[in-house]
Amino acid sequence: NDVTSYELTPRIAHTFGSLGNMDLSYERQSINRSLGNSNASNGPSIFNGAASSSDSDWFAVDLRSGSATGRFPVGLNASSRTATFANGRVEKFKRVGGDLSYILNSQFRFTGRGGYDDNQFSSLRGLNSGATWSIGGTWTPSPRTSVTADWGERFFGKVLNVSADHRHRRWHFTFRYNKDVRTNSDYERALQLVPLFDVNGEPVFDPNGQIFVPIDSPGATADVFIQKNLTAGAAYRLRRTEFSVNFFKSDRDHQATLRQERNRGISFAIDHTLRPRLHANLGAQWRDINDSTLNSNGTFYSIFPSLSYELNRHATARLRYEYTDSDHGDLSGLGFVTDRQRATYLENAVTASLILHL
Repeated sequence: NDVTSYELTPRIAHTFGSLGNMDLSYERQSINRSLGNSNASNGPSIFNGAASSSDSDWFAVDLRSGSATGRFPVGLNASSRTATFANGRVEKFKRVGGDLSYILNSQFRFTGRGGYDDNQFSSLRGLNSGATWSIGGTWTPSPRTSVTADWGERFFGKVLNVSADHRHRRWHFTFRYNKDVRTNSDYERALQLVPLFDVNGEPVFDPNGQIFVPIDSPGATADVFIQKNLTAGAAYRLRRTEFSVNFFKSDRDHQATLRQERNRGISFAIDHTLRPRLHANLGAQWRDINDSTLNSNGTFYSIFPSLSYELNRHATARLRYEYTDSDHGDLSGLGFVTDRQRATYLENAVTASLILHL
């Protein structure tokens, strides 16, 4: 597969003194996936990369009150996004809403939100539009700790969103849980990179060894899905060493195909300073995926030690080794894979790179 993408994202922000501020955004995105000689053309449409090529336009406006409203800050927002895919599918997402908060003190802030979703996309699961509301707030007991939560309802059902951060001396803990409408291009928009996948839907690492495909990304698809996502992480810092571990779990219910994905994974990293300009790194990733609709399941893991040396303030050299293992139990539901051997592989890679900091 050859994948070409570009984004144009102008933005205008203006402050009206104590009255508030305004943020206007526009985004033009194009993703072109050509099949080339890939065998994916023989598979189902969910792994047809060319069919998920798309052009999209996104407009958004956000208005926020300033200090003039005192303890009752208010906000208004609206957005519209249209995506046109190579297979002829057109998806439209429109939202309008507002929020009103009450600042009790420096620790507690309560917020209520309301609005409407007006969407157009293929769905076999029910409504794709409707009113939205939520109530919640933020608790900040100290500068080191913050917890935000809200509960409400959207067209796809009840919604709970939770976010928490805590720092204590050398520790840093994070927790996130949310339920939202997502598309494959949302990952690309947020991460500023295009996930690469083989014909079996498995992630392919970037050959330069610097940017990893996120292990919780879906395969190339033009479908819309409702996703429940949970992430939790912890990091511990010593004088010369930092440890971090992150866990994720994501459940996706695809709307047009009734496909159900259940993903979970964990990543681990150690960074140790050997000398002021010399660092040793060790990272690992593991993922388990189950697709009940396609009757497929499998595991994927990778380990990658590396050494990096800062030549000067403008250049860093890095030497990296990577071992990757992908193993599937049953892929009969995919149709174009007839045995485990075609979807099970081992990969070894050694990469030497020079990174320039301009």
